[in-house]
Amino acid sequence: RWFARKIVELVRTSDIVARYGGEEFCVILPETEEDEAFTAADRIREAVARAPCQSGDLTIPVTVSGGVTASWGDDKDPLDAVHRADQAMYCAKRSGRNLVVRYKPELVCEEKREKK
Repeated sequence: RWFARKIVELVRTSDIVARYGGEEFCVILPETEEDEAFTAADRIREAVARAPCQSGDLTIPVTVSGGVTASWGDDKDPLDAVHRADQAMYCAKRSGRNLVVRYKPELVCEEKREKK
């Protein structure tokens, strides 16, 4: 609940915040250009990192790995954009976490592995 409340504090009343599954949330920013959405996502990331979750005597640091995309005119389903953002988010996670990545068709993000 802490995380959902934090996001809602950081977005406009016209924006939509939904739990997408597990620890994943989807923020839909109607009538927002992709650059503005990227800036908003990074603002959320920074704000969450600066305000760790308090639970009793525990301070729990929280980070955000985010993916951003715009809806495209040829999307056949509204979830097409959500899936692209999800791909970009997983790229952010594989790239070190606490990042926001913008989806691009050529986006390829392989998991980093240490050489043995």
